[in-house]
Amino acid sequence: MKQIECVNDGFPRCPFRLGYCRNGPFGRAGAWRFCCLWSRGDPEWPTGLNRKPKEAKAFYATIALATAIGVGLNFTPINPMQALYWSAVINGVVAVPVMVIMMLMATQSRIMGKQTIGLTLQIFGWIATVFMALAAIAMIVTNVIPL
Repeated sequence: MKQIECVNDGFPRCPFRLGYCRNGPFGRAGAWRFCCLWSRGDPEWPTGLNRKPKEAKAFYATIALATAIGVGLNFTPINPMQALYWSAVINGVVAVPVMVIMMLMATQSRIMGKQTIGLTLQIFGWIATVFMALAAIAMIVTNVIPL
């Protein structure tokens, strides 16, 4: 099975990655392949600080761009605490459609093969999705409608 070939030929080296990949949001076999590529590197996109910049141009370009954006933000009037707050707000709102898509994908055998989630995970997943949607709606309503 292509999704879990990483299990036989090498686990992620970092214990954090191993726990995150096996127990976190990448715990399903369908996403295990992504986690293996993330931890071991994809031949199409060589990664890792152990490589020379000429060997992993896109990887080092991504680090350089993120660093430049971070340094640039220091010279703006943006309050870091407000930026952190608003990024959490945006993540909370964006999480709802992502959770819906993940729940729909996790139940589709044509996407997940034999690794679809069972009824218990479906129930808890949809409950979590509904609560997340309610929290996002409540946040929007309480901030838009003055009390």
